[in-house]
Amino acid sequence: MLGMVTSKAVTWIPGTAVMVEFPKLFLQNNEEICRSAKGYGTFFWAQENTSNWFHFPFQTSAVDGSGPKLTKVIVLYETYGWTQLTDVHVWDGQQPVKKFENLGASGKHWDDINLSNSWPIDPPKTLQRGLGVSVKVSFGPKVINERGPGIIVIGAGAEFEA
Repeated sequence: MLGMVTSKAVTWIPGTAVMVEFPKLFLQNNEEICRSAKGYGTFFWAQENTSNWFHFPFQTSAVDGSGPKLTKVIVLYETYGWTQLTDVHVWDGQQPVKKFENLGASGKHWDDINLSNSWPIDPPKTLQRGLGVSVKVSFGPKVINERGPGIIVIGAGAEFEA
């Protein structure tokens, strides 16, 4: 008997669409000068020794109560200074799907998909509501001669089993 081949599809959200949970942590003297959107993503320069959540909303479709099966989530990013991606929480509407915690990921992770920017959903989860991917980032102290701790968010992806 031949094995079944499963096809996969990936949906992407650009980094310019990311929602920040605590936007005031990017303010300096009550002015938003610490966030900069570019065509390819958004830079965030945070206050020292803080953390923040970044939320990616994904539209999902369900037909007759049957939605797509989520198999992996991906976040493309690069950190600067003492900045770490620490947690990834995956949601189906208000219901938690999976939590990845104490990650300690840093560096440039936008050129390829690797263990520092992708997390498997095993077993695959059939989604009934909108998919949310929430990423917690910790910003450490400012490094001398640098702007401050920061991150550029290029985008997020969701891999589905077809």
